[in-house]
Amino acid sequence: MVDAYYAPAYRDFTTDIRHLGSGSHTVIVRGLLKGYSATPNHHTKIYLNGYLIDDHAFPSGTEYSFNVSVPQSALVEGTNTLRVECPQDGGILVDDVL
Repeated sequence: MVDAYYAPAYRDFTTDIRHLGSGSHTVIVRGLLKGYSATPNHHTKIYLNGYLIDDHAFPSGTEYSFNVSVPQSALVEGTNTLRVECPQDGGILVDDVL
């Protein structure tokens, strides 16, 4: 859960990639965020290894499904980090996302 009572709040998720191929391939990053509560709405930013790959606002208490194409060059051999951030900007007072 990302709980943005004190902005910005974030949660990092890591995965190890071994034997990363070379070339100019595309990688699909997808996921589902479940908005719990927000005042007035949710706003999330999703980063892959420090690169912003998604920035979206959605109504309080709803789900947001993302499906983003990124270049393979955004991945690294070893530990990769996906960060989900609730910046609590634009007048948002509360933002809880699962």
